[in-house]
Amino acid sequence: MKDYNEKFSDFSKTSKELLDIKYALDNSSILAFTDSKGIITYVNDQFCDISKYNKEELVGKTHSIINSDFHPKEFFRNMWQTIKDGRIWKGEIKNKAKDGTYYWVDTTIVPFMDANDNPYQFVAIRNDITGKKVIEERLRQSEKQYMFLAHHDPLTDLPNRLRMIRTLEEHISANRKFALLFLDIDQFKLINDTFGHMFGDSLLIKIATRLKRVNQDDKLFISRQGGDEFVFILPFENHDEIENIALDILATLSKPFQIDEREIYISSSIGISYFPENGEDVNELLKNSDIAMYIAKKTGGNKYEFYNNEEKKSIIKRLEIEHGLRKAIDNNEFCLYYQPKVNMKTRDIIGLEALIRWEHPTLGLISPADFIPIAEQVGIINSIGDWVMREAIMKTIDLQNKGHHLRISINVSIVQLLQYNFVTKLQAILQEYHLPAQNIEIEITETVAMTHTEFILDVLHALKRLGVHLAIDDFGTGYSSLNYLKKLPIDTVKIDRSFVQDIHTNEVDIAIIDAIITVSHALKFNVLAEGVETSEQLSILKAINCDEVQGYFHSKPLPDTLIDLYLEDYKSIV
Repeated sequence: MKDYNEKFSDFSKTSKELLDIKYALDNSSILAFTDSKGIITYVNDQFCDISKYNKEELVGKTHSIINSDFHPKEFFRNMWQTIKDGRIWKGEIKNKAKDGTYYWVDTTIVPFMDANDNPYQFVAIRNDITGKKVIEERLRQSEKQYMFLAHHDPLTDLPNRLRMIRTLEEHISANRKFALLFLDIDQFKLINDTFGHMFGDSLLIKIATRLKRVNQDDKLFISRQGGDEFVFILPFENHDEIENIALDILATLSKPFQIDEREIYISSSIGISYFPENGEDVNELLKNSDIAMYIAKKTGGNKYEFYNNEEKKSIIKRLEIEHGLRKAIDNNEFCLYYQPKVNMKTRDIIGLEALIRWEHPTLGLISPADFIPIAEQVGIINSIGDWVMREAIMKTIDLQNKGHHLRISINVSIVQLLQYNFVTKLQAILQEYHLPAQNIEIEITETVAMTHTEFILDVLHALKRLGVHLAIDDFGTGYSSLNYLKKLPIDTVKIDRSFVQDIHTNEVDIAIIDAIITVSHALKFNVLAEGVETSEQLSILKAINCDEVQGYFHSKPLPDTLIDLYLEDYKSIV
């Protein structure tokens, strides 16, 4: 359409010419005439169609009848002043129709002046742009939504890692003192593995909701780093305030969660670093608060720790172990050592316990106590466990071929047992090597037996049906009740070495071991004492009817090649 500014610039100021305008535009635009006082004198059919008013309802009224209250009063004051001064006004106006709906019009208002240059008539020519405005609004909303999604975690609606990093950069640039709190949910992987990822996601949503409540005064910036990790940024005023916030968070998350009609308790660990004391850039601050969090987790969890440079080295070593674990199997860095089990009456070796060792290329020989917990936390324990099962089964076959019909014991962690396919996997490996299940013994600790009791009990019964022997390791260090113990389908109770080491001087330890043996025999369990190192210990255990022993008195754990020689030599000695 032609530019109306040009169109009206040549018109003389006569009523006939206004009529000509009306006839020219009636069928192409939304048209309204208004007198010098702002009273509507004429509207065309298109105006009525869009406004939902008829002509009788509009003529004689002001344009306030279609006012949507969208525009500020200043908007209309400027419009009125422009046309009163004899100038053309152009703009976009949001109006309200009679039925309450809103519409947008692109509007040109042309003033007609009398001989004294005073306006006597205003012609408003409008074009419907509602569709265009709807599209623009959708685009704005899409952009707004995109920006929200780009900076927020879709699961919890908390700011995400990107937004957190930008916030950190803003604080650092402004040289504001602040504390960075790094939170990780203790044993969250175990929750996911046990109840499934949908359950875990539901838990994370509820955790985020509780964390938002901690931030009632909006001083805290809370974000989800990813997984089960959350980061908090808090302007630093004093250490007491930071500690109170950390305690508040721990207490908030320690209350039970209700998910899918299941009540679940969790704990969390928090690491705290300060800007600028513990780092002057984003990476250093995050790394140091992460290190502090690991220390909190390593020392039991459900607590907070401040960054301590002295402990940084041990965490770096831990990370080195974690990194090395991921390649250890492929690099053939693991090996099995074997420790004999001896029958007290016949003095025969009746089995071997397979014990994993790790020859790290730079750190040397690493104890299972140092790397197994890490393997459980980072999700590598199942691969390591599968490797141990295969190696132990192949060794059992090798020994049988050499005339040593021994049962080999394999230690299994709770993470392995909580796999829904653990029993099936073990059965498949036994079938692959054609080894009868009774040649293998599975050892679990007393603590494992007391965790997730119903599930573990089902797994143990399934293993028993498969034909493997079962043993409870480290007995006496946990809190199992006799009522629960009698339900376990086990063959052997292994008394922890802590009760054995002082039996030659401590009558209480003798009494405890004697009681364990009596109860175990009543339940038809075999009893093995661990950590036997002296002939005196051996004699006492024999006197109180212990069935089997294991320890340095007979042999320390030996590598593959040496255990073969030991078994041959032991045969000749006995």
